[in-house]
Amino acid sequence: MANISNSFRFTGEYKSVKEGLREINSKNNPKWSGRELTFSIKNSTGSQQVRLFGGKTEGKGIITFSKDKDEKGKSVKLEIPFSKRLDKAVIDSVANFKKFKILDEEFITELDVIDYLEENLLDLEGKRVTVTGNVEFDVYKGKIYQKYYVSNIFEARDEVKDGFKGNLAVFVTPNTISEDYLKGKSVNFKLIENDGKLPLNVYIEQYNKDKSTREEKPYLYIPITTFINIGDKFDFENVEHMKKLKFRVGLMAVKKGIHEIGMSVTFFRGQEETEITEDDLTNFEKSQIEAGVKTFDEIVKGKQGYGNFKEEIQLLTPHSAYVDGLVETELIDENLEDISYEEDEVETKPEAVVEELDEDDDLFS
Repeated sequence: MANISNSFRFTGEYKSVKEGLREINSKNNPKWSGRELTFSIKNSTGSQQVRLFGGKTEGKGIITFSKDKDEKGKSVKLEIPFSKRLDKAVIDSVANFKKFKILDEEFITELDVIDYLEENLLDLEGKRVTVTGNVEFDVYKGKIYQKYYVSNIFEARDEVKDGFKGNLAVFVTPNTISEDYLKGKSVNFKLIENDGKLPLNVYIEQYNKDKSTREEKPYLYIPITTFINIGDKFDFENVEHMKKLKFRVGLMAVKKGIHEIGMSVTFFRGQEETEITEDDLTNFEKSQIEAGVKTFDEIVKGKQGYGNFKEEIQLLTPHSAYVDGLVETELIDENLEDISYEEDEVETKPEAVVEELDEDDDLFS
């Protein structure tokens, strides 16, 4: 099992999604019913959809964990009658990691969180919030679906920047850096400079939800492509810049075995801001500058300045839990999922705490 959980921390404006709420009934269990709520977090670069999903079985209580520990220091299981779930004393008895903290309220079921958000929708709409939770990667018919499940919603502090950050435990193999980006036994940095990024083929650990195969394979290791992106401020002639890049790339270059490393990441979904130069101006715009009618800054201000839409996971810095860097695992190639699909068939559906970044991290997107 990975040393850290796969988590996200999104900051931006709360936006409702049209038909974001749906009722769910089980075909196999008529006594079970559930609800799912989807909403968006929006900021200047784009938006991400996050979700809450919860259900109940008629006549059954809530199985959770107590804040009390047993003699070995482990959390104790707790069963709560469904009718008592909103009692403050009951909520206080539950372990913090099993609670949902929504603004100034606490709940122990997703259903109550969904009810609360419905009732307070007008107050929440457009409010700047920070949402945290867990990231899951599901595979269905050869496609990978990336989903963000909410645990907490806080009113965003003024000093917290908007963004779609998170933590992932990634599993690295000798094939993480593709041969296209290798020059003999070394990395072809010239190709990275031309592309503005380095794709990295890693694996993500996911709890196996399929009861029929869980005993044999409790965890699945799903292949995804992540990126080290080079920011506009990066200078390939700068020794310090290259030192940082070589460290990050070298961290992902392993000769044998399967290794684990936790990474702070950006879950990017939107349009990246692009730098506009004189080469991007039309002849008419250039003539206005030459005639003194407008300045370069005035013309650039009126341009959008954003590139094409994209959705990708960008690796930033190693997580502090990995004090020795890469950790060699006992996994073998047979443990890794082999998901066959054409690249254009992959569909990533958008549906916990992040490291503070160094001030020079804007060298990398």
